[in-house]
Amino acid sequence: MAASRRWSCSGRTVSNSEAWPVCFELDLYGGPGTGRFLAKLNERSRTGAAGITEVDRRLLDSVHRPGGVRLPRLQWARRSAERPSTAAHMCLAFDLFKARLETRPRASLPPTGVLEAHGLMLMPTREFNATAQQPRWMSYIPAKPEGEKHPVTRVLTERQVLLHNAVLQAVARQLGGTVDDWPVLVTDADAVHAGLLEEMHHLCDWVVTADRNAGIEYFDSPLELPRVYEAYIIDCVPERDDLGFTQLITSTSRLDEIQRLLGRVLQKMGLQPTAQACRFVLDGLKSISGRLALRLAGDGRTVEEMVALALTRHRLALDGTGLSLQDGFLIPLDDVPELFSDVGTPANRSRRADLLHVTAARRGGLKLTFIEVKYRRRLDAAQSDELADEIESQLDASCRHWERLFGMATSMLEKTVHRAWLARVLRFYARKGRRHGLRDPAWQVIDREIDRMVKKESDPPALSDLERRAYIFCPELNDGQTLGVDHGGGAQIQIFGRSIDAAALVTLEACAPSTVRPRTLGDPAMVESDGASRTSACEVAIESMDDELAPPSNEAATTPVWASTMDSDPTESLASLRPAPIAESTNPPRADIVLGHRQTDASELTWLPSIRSNPHLMILGLPGMGKTTCLINLCIQLQEHQITPIVFSYHEDIDEKLAERINSGLLEVKFNGLGFNPMRVDQDTPHAFVDNVTTLRDIFSTIFPDLGDVQLGRLREALKASYQACGWAIGQRGKTPPFRAFYDLLKADPKPERGLLTRLSELDDYGFFDRVEGAQSLLDQRRCALVQIHGTQNEVLQRAFSTFVLHNIYQNMFRRGLQSEITHAIVFDEAHLAAGLKLLPTMAKECRKYGIAFVVASQEAKDFDPSLYSAIANYLTLRLNETDARQMARIFTTSERVKDCADDIKRMAKYHAMYNGEGSRRPVVIRLLA
Repeated sequence: MAASRRWSCSGRTVSNSEAWPVCFELDLYGGPGTGRFLAKLNERSRTGAAGITEVDRRLLDSVHRPGGVRLPRLQWARRSAERPSTAAHMCLAFDLFKARLETRPRASLPPTGVLEAHGLMLMPTREFNATAQQPRWMSYIPAKPEGEKHPVTRVLTERQVLLHNAVLQAVARQLGGTVDDWPVLVTDADAVHAGLLEEMHHLCDWVVTADRNAGIEYFDSPLELPRVYEAYIIDCVPERDDLGFTQLITSTSRLDEIQRLLGRVLQKMGLQPTAQACRFVLDGLKSISGRLALRLAGDGRTVEEMVALALTRHRLALDGTGLSLQDGFLIPLDDVPELFSDVGTPANRSRRADLLHVTAARRGGLKLTFIEVKYRRRLDAAQSDELADEIESQLDASCRHWERLFGMATSMLEKTVHRAWLARVLRFYARKGRRHGLRDPAWQVIDREIDRMVKKESDPPALSDLERRAYIFCPELNDGQTLGVDHGGGAQIQIFGRSIDAAALVTLEACAPSTVRPRTLGDPAMVESDGASRTSACEVAIESMDDELAPPSNEAATTPVWASTMDSDPTESLASLRPAPIAESTNPPRADIVLGHRQTDASELTWLPSIRSNPHLMILGLPGMGKTTCLINLCIQLQEHQITPIVFSYHEDIDEKLAERINSGLLEVKFNGLGFNPMRVDQDTPHAFVDNVTTLRDIFSTIFPDLGDVQLGRLREALKASYQACGWAIGQRGKTPPFRAFYDLLKADPKPERGLLTRLSELDDYGFFDRVEGAQSLLDQRRCALVQIHGTQNEVLQRAFSTFVLHNIYQNMFRRGLQSEITHAIVFDEAHLAAGLKLLPTMAKECRKYGIAFVVASQEAKDFDPSLYSAIANYLTLRLNETDARQMARIFTTSERVKDCADDIKRMAKYHAMYNGEGSRRPVVIRLLA
């Protein structure tokens, strides 16, 4: 594929049920050849051609759904648009940045390089420059690579190099260069592609970038590109043989979610969960590896040890422990399982050290130190012999494996392969260390020693030269206090403590200026696609602390030249370079809706109605437990976050309280005729009017649940005939028939269905079929709308009014089209009175991508269709009876804890609830907002 061609795909999961095979939806964007493999695979399948592998055949399989429905496992489409415009879980981008061939004077390029595989494979030299007008990579094949020659005869290697040089000289002449020029591949991260990359992060949870000519340096340069570095969490693997020259980078901009999780962990560890402390820990992990930062989303001891890793890294940055990060760098061993493959097997993974510190030895060669990091809450546990023995075991296992790689028992051929792979890993993390504070003189010495190791001018450190250290973080120790552990082993074990407060951070950052990076109000992590601020409370605190802690400096000196060129105002974000937002309306800020405070630590618990996840919320509880109060607080916060509530009210209680607390005023919707025609057909498909006939038939069956199949059949035929009388047919559109047309047809029937007419005439007495014009779509309103179902005392009319209003929203949802953010929330006050609405589960499954969230509150769990539970992922449960408590407990927890969880729900105090959200591992008990 040409380097200049952009190709990306976004995948959306169609079904998230664990009981059913997952289906996927794939959209392809790119040149004419995009999707050629899938198209040929489908063609071969239709013609019955043999030779389709089992892996490829899975792409063509179908999966079964209840009701005899069959869906393709993979639905894919080649889009004509240049870039994605819909939200997705994952986006893959290939060769995103623009690359071109140029010539450079050979004298301006370093002539030396490294030979691998005895010269049979020449590794290109890649340089990254972020201080030019825009970030730029330059890749070239060195003219005079050096290294280990072929073991048979060195002539084979020399001729191979001369052949490569002849080909490259011919390429330079073809490009118009002279005999003294050399071809180079130049890749630019210009403003257009930077904006496209940011837009993909805005639309998708994860972005995977596979690029042959660009690498991680663009994302991971905190000094040169601070705004980009702050915006994403990066997971990047070193160059691997199975990927060739391609670098695989996985990134996400969901930093705020990880910060929220981190705040709770810090408090549990006895530390101050301030915003500055969260950024302090997150920066420490990102400077080691983005993969470690992503592990903060785990639970238990894993997250706590990630915090200990971050504190250990900052401790090493102070250069007070003998392992300086200004003269060396760290390798997280979990990132390089190929180097420690047998130690990293599931059975032995816990025996591997956490980090490897690399620096240059004084007498030449490299000095390696294996580091193990632990966390213990109590000092007596940190000083226990059992922990010391565990640490020794892990460090010994890593050292023994090093001996198997480079020891006396390993053959020369195996050492050559291992040495080449080790050099790649060392260079990758040495460059990362250079971007994070490794001094240039130390970098040059380390780079030279790595080259000497590949050329066999020096050997990797022997087992006897390996050092072993362990750091145990124990918050019971005071700030700056350390204790040594004398256990008789070969490892040096040190216990340290630190209270992460503002004073400690000021001291630390002043001592390690390489970790201080300028932040501007235009940071992409703080700005949505249209520039609207989406700062959370945590981020606001970070910004205010940065203003106090950052040393005074010249803005022009800290802002890269390329950023100043793109942005006329240095406080503007890269978001200003992106094309216009998907939806016409401006994107609202991030909506963190506070439900209450956790019972354990009084911290806030929030519900996030986001289009990137399941936004729907179900509230269950007996009367008088606080459901209405909770709904009012939700509506107020939704309105403040520019998400318009549409409340279906069945009692006057919520009307009065909302009117008192909504400052912008309410839009009251009372029955005075429908104000819209349900016969309108918005879809443009051959059977659109037939689909609408079926939908209306189902709506009337909900309004009149005692109607039989024969009566509903007569109703459907009348509805269909009213369309046909206005020119509708399969594949042919006509005029919209009046709503009462089908009712008049039923009345004119010589043998009318008396039971059906009796029920419809009750609605006609209220003018239900007459006043069908003049009402504006509720999705076009920006004020809180109150649909007052209780405005009439007729139960049949209440069901009809609420059902058709919801149906009208459903129709207008498709007419409005896809949205980039949640814009409206449909709230059912007493959802058990609307539980018979068959449109509820259908709409809940489809409305997220159209910018609508559902909030349903009811008294009993049995009120709802079971399919509604599969469409909702967030539950707020107040006190319930025995049956409903057990049903919700089965959703919340494992089978062995159902009884305990159900008992907790039955004993729930007033204005208390148990919350279980999407992705939650266990429910949380909270006190609701008053």
